[in-house]
Amino acid sequence: MNPAPSLRVLTHRDTDLHAAYCDYVAQVFTQADFRRWCEWGQWSEDYLAFCLFQDGRVVANASAMRMRLVIEGAQVDG
Repeated sequence: MNPAPSLRVLTHRDTDLHAAYCDYVAQVFTQADFRRWCEWGQWSEDYLAFCLFQDGRVVANASAMRMRLVIEGAQVDG
């Protein structure tokens, strides 16, 4: 019997778990290369990945990214 999935919030500091996250993303978004995005240093403190792990693999995910936008000349956080 498999243990129940556990929730982890991954940040840019959780580099030991980034490979599992990238494996999952590649299954869902076959045209995306998240490993390259990580290698470029794009996973910053503004990106959070809410992941369900089971047996060391990500089985579900929802992510959020804080963005700084310019709207009508004013910078706003989104």
